[in-house]
Amino acid sequence: MELTVALIYGCICQQVLSQGWGMWCRFLLLFFCIVCLNIPAYGAVFTVSTQQEFVAALEGTAINKQDDEIRILYGADIQSVEYEREPGYSLRIVGGFANDFTERVYASSSESSVVAEIHSGIPEPQKSTTGPVPDSSISAKPAAVTSSVIATGGTEVVLGVPGYEWRHGCGPTAVGMVAGYYDMRGYDDLFDGSASSQTDGVNQGIASQHNSSNPGHYEDYSQPIDSSGSLQNDKSEPGEIAHDSDCIADLMRTSWSVDDMRYGWSYSNMIAPSLVSYAALRNPGYSVTTTEYYMSYNPQLTWDVFTGEIDNNRPMVFLVDTNADGSTDHFVTIVGYRDSPSRQYGCLDTWSPASSVRWCNFEPMGSGVSWGVFGGAGFEFAPLDSAVSLAPVYNILLDAIDYSPIEVNAPGPDSSVWRYDSHPPMAWNSSFEGTQVRFELFRNGVSLGEYAGWQDNDGIGMRSTPVDASWPNGDGYRLKMFSDTGTVGWSGPFAITENIE
Repeated sequence: MELTVALIYGCICQQVLSQGWGMWCRFLLLFFCIVCLNIPAYGAVFTVSTQQEFVAALEGTAINKQDDEIRILYGADIQSVEYEREPGYSLRIVGGFANDFTERVYASSSESSVVAEIHSGIPEPQKSTTGPVPDSSISAKPAAVTSSVIATGGTEVVLGVPGYEWRHGCGPTAVGMVAGYYDMRGYDDLFDGSASSQTDGVNQGIASQHNSSNPGHYEDYSQPIDSSGSLQNDKSEPGEIAHDSDCIADLMRTSWSVDDMRYGWSYSNMIAPSLVSYAALRNPGYSVTTTEYYMSYNPQLTWDVFTGEIDNNRPMVFLVDTNADGSTDHFVTIVGYRDSPSRQYGCLDTWSPASSVRWCNFEPMGSGVSWGVFGGAGFEFAPLDSAVSLAPVYNILLDAIDYSPIEVNAPGPDSSVWRYDSHPPMAWNSSFEGTQVRFELFRNGVSLGEYAGWQDNDGIGMRSTPVDASWPNGDGYRLKMFSDTGTVGWSGPFAITENIE
């Protein structure tokens, strides 16, 4: 049923958009479908055979709040066009389809122009050396446009990663864009407020900056500014007292003079650990696994590895050589790929305009190779834990719970909702007392384990450590809650949902 509704929605949206209506009409259409007809804005598959339909489809994918795909008829006369990416969602554009758009009759098979030689061992960490504006030798990036050759069988995939400008280092900024993307996909503790644009909350998460009486990263490590001249000591030196690490740049050791880093510089081996540590700092329930890849060492950053990450909605961070001198100099956020006419990676390069995608050939760095790749880091956030609704014997939870992908909505003030992590936390009625809670789950009289959690400071919720357990469906479950001031027995049916990604 949901698939049918999604396709109907996509068809309606495509037909209306193809008539060239204005933006206000598109929003009215979405409002009518979602609110009046109760049709959710699921991702749509748009099929196009003309330039007008292509433009209309791009406009439709920019506002429907889902991952989308545009299929192009093989041989259609489709020209390059500028378009906007929808923050937090992916767009896949695929050419080479037959008339019914169910089968692809032609796909491009481009090859990389350079094959990397694989060396043994692990390379020494490399660093970034660029500043807040690109060197004059670096070419300006064009507006984000599609490739006109896609219609002949090419594929272009772009993730809706928010664009942020250089914030006291390209390394923390590039990782910050990855964090912003996941913040918009449900991990919304990563930044304070919205991550769709570069707000103060985003800036403070990337690299904190306050004042001399309340120093952040900028005051302790960026100052004194040493972009040129002799290296200046900062609060990273032995015997100095710095603030507690509170941002990506701190955890990346960006600009630390003790590591011989000038203002804004970072090492490649700190990219992956910085996001792991930052995510745990913001929410201990977030779990991130990372892999570091190299063009000329194992594990190798191959085309299949790279496109596999993007196809699975996982942006990466590359260290590249922007000026073709054979040395690394800049970190970029990898948001997409093209396979025609050549294999290319799409990146957000931290420079203005921050949201414009720069397209570069996917090849190893070397003398004369602009934007050649040294290596990159892949990130995978563990799925947000499942939600569980409880039906206690004391008539605390009266009705069923309605679930949405991100939040749980309780039906009334006398309700209690429990979830493994803090999205949302457990909400207690006013009779609950205590600051520490343990809970034990039983099925058919057999204990499935005991776990511990702590009440939020506001006294109305609970944060718990993630539960690593798999419980079979069925009846006969019982949950017992223990507070540090007494024991409360809860029992009754409850539902375990699928993992929410």
